[in-house]
Amino acid sequence: MARPIVAVVDLAAIAANVARARQLAAGAEVLAVVKANAYGHGLQRVLPALAGADGLALVELEAALSLRAAGYAKPILLLEGFFEARELVPIADAALGIVVHDAAQIRMLETASLTRPLDVYVKVNAGMNRLGIAPADVASACERLARLPTVEGLRLMMHFARSDEEDGIAEARTRFERACAGLPYPRSLANSAGVVRFPEVGGDSVRPGIMLYGATPFPFDTEPPIRPIQVINAAYTFAAEHPEVLAYVPCYCGCERGGHRGNDDCFVMARAANGDVTQWEPHGMT
Repeated sequence: MARPIVAVVDLAAIAANVARARQLAAGAEVLAVVKANAYGHGLQRVLPALAGADGLALVELEAALSLRAAGYAKPILLLEGFFEARELVPIADAALGIVVHDAAQIRMLETASLTRPLDVYVKVNAGMNRLGIAPADVASACERLARLPTVEGLRLMMHFARSDEEDGIAEARTRFERACAGLPYPRSLANSAGVVRFPEVGGDSVRPGIMLYGATPFPFDTEPPIRPIQVINAAYTFAAEHPEVLAYVPCYCGCERGGHRGNDDCFVMARAANGDVTQWEPHGMT
């Protein structure tokens, strides 16, 4: 018999986290990152909760095409662009934006024949050393792309490798700005950690990901800056039957700092005479 574990995804919490990202990045376009099937939460399931975003960003071409087939009309950005020239035709037909991070992609765009030009984000390797154009080559890459009929517009982007650390943006940001000096294109800089901790980063668009799904991007924070969206019901059911484990049931609301003695106060509203839980505190279940 399977264990009765149910994960409940709170769509209202996702919508609230999108609104939080927009508030923190005031004035910037918000592209909600939905890679890996919306971080495992189910892309189609969470899509209504992302209505407050200006568009989506993901890695998988198939998922992007399924969004278009389902009627999603806002911008969609492919965070790793394309891998083969033959992918450019469906990308153009679906009006998807692409990230260009390698000289081979530029060469494929130079020889492509497309039904419509593409929005292109030029990714700068500012220190993460995973994907990106070398800083010394950014200007020449933009020059090549700007004169192509397959390119409608250019943007410059980067990914902060250490934005979850207190001093995690200065070095990378300096590299990026030096590489892009004099280039008149919009910028896309901040991920979740950048949005939350470094609002001074600015930029014309931001790409919040993990924060939208209720997880803090900071490994040592004790209180997430956003609303958790999942509750594992089985944990609370088990705790109701085994009160001794209540101290180990996670609480995200911070009420343990509000005068409660412990998680008994935090999650349990009422018990029967025999000690069984008869009513849970609502914040522990939603």
